[in-house]
Formats: sequence, structure tokens, C-alpha cells
Amino acid sequence: MQIAEYEVISRGGHWFVCHDSDEAGPYATKEAALQAAVPPISLSAAEGLEIHLRIEGGIKTPDPQMTDN
Repeated sequence: MQIAEYEVISRGGHWFVCHDSDEAGPYATKEAALQAAVPPISLSAAEGLEIHLRIEGGIKTPDPQMTDN
């Protein structure tokens, strides 16, 4: 069975989604990166692939546009 591997990683204060040699991002939060990963993961599932998803731990990156002034 083929395996589709996805990773949500943090680098330089931003979040990225990695799959094979592709990288999507940057995303402001881990949650945004995970939401962006869902459609391609769903496609892999529909194709019958086994899916491995790794989500890096870390502190939520605050969105500078969501600050209280």
C-alpha cells in the first residue's frame, strides 16, 4: 500500500505544510496550516492511500492583526 506523508512544521515564526517535495505556506498559525492540509489529505484518502500526518508541537504564533489596541 502506498503511503502519503504530510507534516505541519514551524519555521521562522510561520507554519508550513510539507508533502513529498512540495511545501505550502507560510501560514500565520498552526491551525491555519492544518486547515490547508485537509483538502489534499482528503484527496489522498479518496485515492486509497495510507496517510501519515505529523504535526509539530509548539506555541501558537499570535496573529498580529488580531491584537487588542
